Amino acid sequence: MPDISKKRKEDKGSKELHEGLLISCVYKTPLYATDEIQRELGNESKSHADSVSQDRLLLKNLRSKQDALSQEMVEELQVEREKKQILLKEEVRVRDSYQEDSQRYEVNILTVRQRAHNPQRELDTEIESLEDGVSRSQLLLQNLRAKQVAVRQKTTEEFQVEREKTQILQEELDRVRTSYQENIQRYEADMLTVRQRADDQQCELEKLQILTNASPDAKPMQNEVPEEIPMKQKASTWERVQHFQGLRKPQIWEKPKDPATHCTSYQEDSQKYEAERFTMRQLVDKLPSMMCKPGGFSASPATAGRLTRDTPDVPDEPSFSGFCAHMEMVIGNSTCRLTHWGRGSHFWKKRTRGGKRNCGGKLVPAGVSNLGFRRSNSDSALAMEQWTSSLFIAKAA
Repeated sequence: MPDISKKRKEDKGSKELHEGLLISCVYKTPLYATDEIQRELGNESKSHADSVSQDRLLLKNLRSKQDALSQEMVEELQVEREKKQILLKEEVRVRDSYQEDSQRYEVNILTVRQRAHNPQRELDTEIESLEDGVSRSQLLLQNLRAKQVAVRQKTTEEFQVEREKTQILQEELDRVRTSYQENIQRYEADMLTVRQRADDQQCELEKLQILTNASPDAKPMQNEVPEEIPMKQKASTWERVQHFQGLRKPQIWEKPKDPATHCTSYQEDSQKYEAERFTMRQLVDKLPSMMCKPGGFSASPATAGRLTRDTPDVPDEPSFSGFCAHMEMVIGNSTCRLTHWGRGSHFWKKRTRGGKRNCGGKLVPAGVSNLGFRRSNSDSALAMEQWTSSLFIAKAA
């Protein structure tokens, strides 16, 4: 439509131009008017040809647009038809579903109406089931309460028994602790007495040596002294070094030369050993096991001091007590010393009379001589474990 109105305006303008040319030609000369008319006619034909070409192009565009619109309308019509078919199918499906729902609804209505005739019977059945559940729950609750009371009573009795046991054990512990303190005091007193005796004997020995050296008749005195106190010759430095390295056995381990004396001493020492062993076993049965733990006896002023280093009656050969780990214990009137000499551990026993004996790696109580035990680290460790508790118990007793 806009193109048609534009064409009409152009035709109207050309008409007015022709009228103007005709008017101008009337008033001008004929020759000039002819040229002017021809020129105007050429322009007019040219413009008309242009307008015709534009009209054709416009018509072609309009036809193409019309074809596109018609195609689009056909497609839209096809889509609408398909939609209509789909809607028809959906309508049929909905109608069928509605009929099915209606039938189901009618069936449900009939069922509800049938159930509505006997609601009291269903209510009674539900009430009975609930009452049965409540009764079962109450019975279960009663059983649980009875079990709880029984368990609580049993726990209370067990707790009371444990409390009584604890009280008895506490009383026993107090009694043992009191006995332990008394034994410690007795042990300290015995230790002080032993030290005093050792100091007195040392002083007497020094005085005896002074008197022996100052006496003009020195030779007869020297002949009498070995009968009471046999003097032993100390080993040389080289022998001590060999024994420290484990290459040489000290002379004190050698068996006595007199078989009869050795046999008699062995029997006596065996009897004493059995008697002391029986006594120690009785003490083990009486005292609690806590008293047998190593390190259970605390140090005291009586046990501390110069007993381990400055005691005069230490092993004569070899003597490295100042550089080796050792331990001393007092049992009655005797002392046991544990010294480590490089290869294994050896227990040396010292009597208050001054006699010294080696026990060959075995821990033997006072009064037992050398029984011919072999020297081995395993025997030493076993003897250490077997006799440590007995020594501590004997010391406490």
